[in-house]
Amino acid sequence: MRLLQSILVAALLLVPATAMAADDDPYYGGFDGRWEGTLQYIPAEAFDSERGYAHEDTRFALSIRGEAVSVYMKDSKGWQEYMPGGFRMVAHKTNGEIFGNLSSVDDAGGKVFGWVESWNFTFTHKDDQTLYVFFTRVVHNLGVPYNYRAQGATGRSFNIAHGEFSRTGDVKVP
Repeated sequence: MRLLQSILVAALLLVPATAMAADDDPYYGGFDGRWEGTLQYIPAEAFDSERGYAHEDTRFALSIRGEAVSVYMKDSKGWQEYMPGGFRMVAHKTNGEIFGNLSSVDDAGGKVFGWVESWNFTFTHKDDQTLYVFFTRVVHNLGVPYNYRAQGATGRSFNIAHGEFSRTGDVKVP
């Protein structure tokens, strides 16, 4: 009886190991490659009607090789790289973040002007060919009061979007 119990316990302990071995990669192959998808923007009224702003859904492509990443947006002229060399990536198992910051010239004749913006893509694998992606963008217009709003411009603004990106192949420029 004791031998039978030992065999059953050993068999039960092997089941998770066998199930894990059946999966090729519990981290879905990482993130290297080209991923494309459309982000749907969350209406500004859902989070801040003063500083949030409406934005049309946008087609993006992420080209990833290790920590190096390029971000492309598709518009009427085709694919355009945004912030070349300005994005970085960190990944942990099935999750990752791509982030970048950009600004205009800070000073003109002693007066601060221009803008600073930050982008962040946070994502996780849905499966080995698809990512769930959450996007945020924040813009700060320097020298402009936070509550300024005229002709579509704001002192501070942000938008939020989400979507799914599909793996479309190896890393390459669109």
